[in-house]
Amino acid sequence: PNLGTEYRARGGDHQYQSHDGQFTQQAPPGKYLLRITRGIEHDLVEQTVEVARGQTVPVSATLKRTVDTKGWISTDYHAHSTPSGDNYCSTDDRITNFVAEHIEFAPTTEHNRIYDWRPHIERLDVGRHLKTITGIELTGAGQHFNSFPLRRTPFTQDGGAPVWQLDPRLNAIVLRDLPNAGPDRWVQANHPIVAEVFNDRNRDGVFDGGYAGFERLIDAAEVWSTEILNPNPRYRRIRGSQVQELENRTFGWLQLLNQGRHVWCVAVSDAHRIFGNGVGGWRTYVPSTTDEPARIDHAEIIRNSKAGRMMITNGPFLE
Repeated sequence: PNLGTEYRARGGDHQYQSHDGQFTQQAPPGKYLLRITRGIEHDLVEQTVEVARGQTVPVSATLKRTVDTKGWISTDYHAHSTPSGDNYCSTDDRITNFVAEHIEFAPTTEHNRIYDWRPHIERLDVGRHLKTITGIELTGAGQHFNSFPLRRTPFTQDGGAPVWQLDPRLNAIVLRDLPNAGPDRWVQANHPIVAEVFNDRNRDGVFDGGYAGFERLIDAAEVWSTEILNPNPRYRRIRGSQVQELENRTFGWLQLLNQGRHVWCVAVSDAHRIFGNGVGGWRTYVPSTTDEPARIDHAEIIRNSKAGRMMITNGPFLE
């Protein structure tokens, strides 16, 4: 059944995502296979339900958390909601999406404004499931960045966010040095065009060193992709009737490592909608002394991430 626009959590396409596990959903009469899930640490429950016109059928289930991730928390360092402008879901729906997919730590990373999701988390009363801190995605017609924690300045343009610059090194330095900077300030390069940023800054096909020294100014980069086993520097993707040729950024990242140019890798969703581009498909696990999201110490999580104590996945949990 089509329960509504794919831009929302509460009834989008054939899914319904709930922040508390309780909801009622209309559907046409018929026989349905229900799959009830919560991320990758819980076993799913399947039930077949038949509903007649005008009938309400109660359904209940308890999901078993069978994957032991004690000592690790599930994170997503890059997602969006309404304040980003190019996003297709409300902030409350994004928070619901995090909770339904069992993401436990998600810094606030809206486009070009310092923002804080905590009021939304408090309004939905899901603080026991999800922790956030104030942050930003700084974007422009080139390399993008996520950074957190930051201090939001009320009643100022974009919460006091800096202005994006073409040279990615300048953006990294500005974000690192914003007020209240400390050892737990995280600066991340988002979905980089590796060949350009690290090797050929003007894209003329001639190696010029890229933006020299850039890797020393960031803590990690979003260089994970489904092309991890593809030995080619480029690959083709079909979008509708168009065939696109794209850089295999994971291949480029491995070449950087071969050259001794060290960059940690993170896996994120960069979610801009709920169905089809929501959170949960890729995530990064980070060690934590607490398994309770409400008690997560962001400084500890960032400290572990800076040291490379991370595990990225699109499903399996491995130690």
